[in-house]
Amino acid sequence: MHGEYEVGYKKPPEETQFQKGRSGNPKGRPKGSKSFKTVMNQISNEKVEVTERGRRRKMTSKEAAVRQLRAKALSGDHRARTEFLVLCRQVEAPEEEASTTPQMHEREKQVISSLMSRVRKMQGTTEGKEEGK
Repeated sequence: MHGEYEVGYKKPPEETQFQKGRSGNPKGRPKGSKSFKTVMNQISNEKVEVTERGRRRKMTSKEAAVRQLRAKALSGDHRARTEFLVLCRQVEAPEEEASTTPQMHEREKQVISSLMSRVRKMQGTTEGKEEGK
């Protein structure tokens, strides 16, 4: 034992502990390296020149890819059409959820009101018993 340090559970010997100022993973990710998400965002937001209807135009890589996918889908490519429709649904889904509220049918409303009245009656009877004690 060194000094008052006791070796045990979650207390490794001092000789095997990481040295001060030295990383436990010296060959880890180098400083300044970018994550895959960062690289993808940078590349997809880069401007590219595209010829559209005979005219040169600058747009982001992301926009160019979506336009190209749409063109393939409209030309009859079944896989591109499926991909494009899935993409459209993913983009539109959050707006639809917020704007549409589920409509209750008359029968559902009757069942709910019936249950609510039963609950109120049960609460009234239990409160009466407690007060009588």
